[in-house]
Amino acid sequence: MNTQDKVSRTKAESPEVGEQLEDERVIAAIRREGVGILPLLTPEELAAARADLDRIYVDSYCWADEDHPKGRALFDPPPALVASLPGISRLFTHPRVIRILQAVMGEPATPPFLQAMRTDRCLPGNGGMAPHQDGGTKPAIPYEKMATMWFLDDIDEGSGALEYCPGSHLKNFQGAEDPPLANRTKAIDEAYARGDFVPVVLKAGSMVFRVPSVWHAVRPVHRLRRKVGSRYFTRFPARRIDDAKGGLLKVVEERSTPLALEVAKSLPSELAELLSTDVAVLEPVEDLASTNAKL
Repeated sequence: MNTQDKVSRTKAESPEVGEQLEDERVIAAIRREGVGILPLLTPEELAAARADLDRIYVDSYCWADEDHPKGRALFDPPPALVASLPGISRLFTHPRVIRILQAVMGEPATPPFLQAMRTDRCLPGNGGMAPHQDGGTKPAIPYEKMATMWFLDDIDEGSGALEYCPGSHLKNFQGAEDPPLANRTKAIDEAYARGDFVPVVLKAGSMVFRVPSVWHAVRPVHRLRRKVGSRYFTRFPARRIDDAKGGLLKVVEERSTPLALEVAKSLPSELAELLSTDVAVLEPVEDLASTNAKL
């Protein structure tokens, strides 16, 4: 082996190059199938995230089973609480997660807008969720928003698995990478009708990226399932249609109040940047045709 071959091999096998290749595979899976999976947390990071999530439920009195007859407790922690819990806070700002989101959403030089942060503690006996698309079957702007989920417990086909129809999100995009607004049509649910769902099996500490418009469901839960979820948006309006009930405008308004801006000053810079209200939002519109006429 000559010197050049040795250099090339060393470079190809370096951790940085390995991570880049793995991230590229995840990005391709998200675009192709609507879901991407990436094992990320170390055992120490996983333990810290679990401890912080359990603390949230104790402190917020969301722990008692009798308070949640369906066996599932959802909680949207405020930014100041998130900032006080480093085991949870780092999940929303993980650099590899942010880089993948930027690549998928088409804004590689801009941090995405972190619209929502949520913790989820699901107990055995929860019946799961029926097949659906987030936001319904209306046409969707390609990759203008992404859902992420950190699973803090092992998930298998027998308990609490997310399942989805690969590629079904593309029906909202008319099957193209980034079609003109005028050519987008309502989604069709042929994949859902056939029942072609694939379960997501993973180890604790894995991140799941999901395009909201992909058809998905959740299997019944038979073991404790803890996860931390979030919703990210692009920041610029060239490809955005914000429906009247989407909640994005409301979030921007809430974070623009004097009190919210004061709290933001005390947040870690990485979290504050993602939560910042430097986001361009079009006024809500009723349909794609009227939006296309304005552009």
